[in-house]
Amino acid sequence: MNDLKSKIKNLVRRISAGILAPLTQYPLTILFLLTLLTIPRFTCSETIPSLLIGIAQDFAILYILYSLCYMLRRYSLLSKSTDIAIQTVIYIIVLLTMTIFCLSGSMFFMELLLIVYETSVEETLDFVSFYRATVILSAIAVIIVLLIGRALHKKNSDVGGKIKLWNNPWKTIAPILILCSGLTLLSYGEGSLGNFKHQIGGFARHMDNFAAVSKANADLKNDSCSFASPNIVLIIGESHNKHHSSLYGYTLETNPFLSKRKNLYVFDNVISPINYTIGAFNHFLSLSSVDQETEWFETPLFPCLFRASGYNVLLWENQTASCSYIRNSDLDFYNAKNTLQYDYDEDLIKDFVEARPTVEKEKNNLVIFHLIGQHFDYSSRYPKERNHFTEKEYDRKELSASQLRTLAEYDNATLYNDSIVNEIIRLYEEKDAIVIYFSDHGEEIFDYRNYSGRNGFYEDNMVAWMQCEVEIPFLIYVSDLYKERHPDIARRIEASVHRPFMTDDLPHLMLELAGIKNKWYDPKRSLINDSFDTSRPRLVNDWGPTLVNYDTICDYKKEWSVGW
Repeated sequence: MNDLKSKIKNLVRRISAGILAPLTQYPLTILFLLTLLTIPRFTCSETIPSLLIGIAQDFAILYILYSLCYMLRRYSLLSKSTDIAIQTVIYIIVLLTMTIFCLSGSMFFMELLLIVYETSVEETLDFVSFYRATVILSAIAVIIVLLIGRALHKKNSDVGGKIKLWNNPWKTIAPILILCSGLTLLSYGEGSLGNFKHQIGGFARHMDNFAAVSKANADLKNDSCSFASPNIVLIIGESHNKHHSSLYGYTLETNPFLSKRKNLYVFDNVISPINYTIGAFNHFLSLSSVDQETEWFETPLFPCLFRASGYNVLLWENQTASCSYIRNSDLDFYNAKNTLQYDYDEDLIKDFVEARPTVEKEKNNLVIFHLIGQHFDYSSRYPKERNHFTEKEYDRKELSASQLRTLAEYDNATLYNDSIVNEIIRLYEEKDAIVIYFSDHGEEIFDYRNYSGRNGFYEDNMVAWMQCEVEIPFLIYVSDLYKERHPDIARRIEASVHRPFMTDDLPHLMLELAGIKNKWYDPKRSLINDSFDTSRPRLVNDWGPTLVNYDTICDYKKEWSVGW
């Protein structure tokens, strides 16, 4: 009996020692990496339990990884160089998580992978240029972390040799704590590494969704099409904060051309469902809306329905990295498109004008322009000779000289964008045509806090966040000829300028303008239809799973002013 007890005791001791071995082999490394992973949790966790679960998950994942390294090394299944390579991968994941947090103030999120996947080299360089100070600081921080990690790695054996965790009382407490931390992996990815794994899976599912788009758009059939509007032009802007538009009351004249246009209807209550391009495109192309159970990739894209009805669909875009599934699939999305990307949107228009005689028909055209607009780096969005506003325009003592310069560059890009939209309208002012302009999302530009760009929900001032990042300009222009031939549509447009609208319902407006009827069209979601439902919930997303009701937050009784 004593011999059996001795064997059991020895077995338990060996199991405990095995479980605790990584802490004696890599104690400083695990502690250092766990500290780095915990930093984002202090600002991203909503509750104390969430924070603690996140820390426990990160510890468990690190422990599993280093247990694997230990076991492989112990049984000579892992060379020293391979061990270093595995640990380097671990460091890269940790540093990537930290870098994303420094650049965006958010945890690693699946949408970032989509953005990286879709982003061109030019957009990447623009990002680095616009956030160069943060990028430089992040690079320095990465180098420092790697140097510290290397130094600590060499000290692991010295410290580990002094740790005897299998002695009382740790021989029972420590393994239990480690096993309990492992149980937290069964819950949602609260930790930085758990979140990373979860978001990688989400990215893979989104790529499957892109593949599913082709299935949803195969063999499309409409019930009827009256070609109610012979020429429909859709201009999609980029990063346009409507509060920097003089059409919406901005103090600087950023819309000198459009403000002089007659037959231009300015809609003042339109928002985007999300604040990044790919997500916005998914929503406003698809016949599925955010407040519905159907996913965006499960229903047709309206340009494909236009093609199925007999419309000639042209796509001229200056952000060829966006929504690659439009080009890299068998979608019947367009009849013709441009092949080059340009520094300035005016060159995109010149490209279209040159191709127009061969690609545009006499009537029944849907022409889609996707502009680079006010996408950062703002100073690169307009020719230098078009520079108009300077830092002297602004009485903003709380802003630095460089911030004032960035603000002026954004307003110059907005001014330039005004001329671009006006030039496209000019191409159709003599035709039986209707032109729609809106931005994919908004942009912050030191409007109420010391920040420019786009980020996740800003809980301290959600009203201002909504007004800057998802409120967008929405304009409809009709030519004199169109107004004469389609007076009822013109009347309904004029009557709808104050209606609450979200661009995920854009396809229903487009189908109505074309006179296309099918099982997906819902007149209650068409902005200009007399039966338009003004009560639908406008649910907004940032870069995560949370949806918030815009109208609940922005009830038009709350005010904010430029400056912070």
